[in-house]
Amino acid sequence: MHHRATLLAGICGLVLSASALQPAMAAAPMGFAGTFGAGYGSSSCDGCDSTDLWNINGSGAFGFGPNVGGEIDASYNNVSGSGFDVNIWGVGGSIFWAPGMFRAGGTVQYAGFSESGFDFSTFSYGAFGEFFAGDFITLAAKGGGLTVDVDTFGSESGGYVGAALIGYILPNLAITPSIDFASISDVDVTNYGIGAEFLVSQTVPISIFAAYSHSNVSVSGFGDADGDTWMIGLKFYTNGNGVTLVERQRNGTLGWAGSSNFNSIFQAF
Repeated sequence: MHHRATLLAGICGLVLSASALQPAMAAAPMGFAGTFGAGYGSSSCDGCDSTDLWNINGSGAFGFGPNVGGEIDASYNNVSGSGFDVNIWGVGGSIFWAPGMFRAGGTVQYAGFSESGFDFSTFSYGAFGEFFAGDFITLAAKGGGLTVDVDTFGSESGGYVGAALIGYILPNLAITPSIDFASISDVDVTNYGIGAEFLVSQTVPISIFAAYSHSNVSVSGFGDADGDTWMIGLKFYTNGNGVTLVERQRNGTLGWAGSSNFNSIFQAF
């Protein structure tokens, strides 16, 4: 049981963002809006060696009408450390409504890996919402259920909730504090994160991002463990030309709101 709890907790930890601003309202993408990103990070936790993280991800949003859109997501994560090297693949999709002052919808996500005869996967489903409280603030929340399937140990079910605030210090600079919580059987994972993203050029829409997360993993009967993670990387936006970061984010792909908390944990750890 100790090895099972330690393994599950470890996996949860390892596989856990100036021009004149015009009002930026939400709308479903006209045609296609894509975001492609790549990043590197490192994590450390109580009683374990540091871990290197590499991430590549892409999202594509499509407009189905004036206020309705859909999105597909794909990601690749490499997690390596002393004695292990794991490749994690993820796919997902969302449907959302964007009438102007907010976006809301539902999402499903799958991620997993198979390594040396050991299989691990997670499936999540949930709902999300973003409210645009003016030109400079976005409030976001999400929640849902998830199932984790670990080869030999069987399947466990749980849930997740999260909240974030995106503050646009400048039209091309976003600061995002967030909190994510996921509970799976006797394992609880809480992430406290802060991220920043700066759009380098409105003509060549490449942004630089950096993020930090402090995480707590609590295993019933075995106590708590804490970890810290940082990540840096680049993003490329395809929607529009000559528009700001706030406009690209509110009228493009879903970002934080469209991912399950397990994917948030992937990114945070």
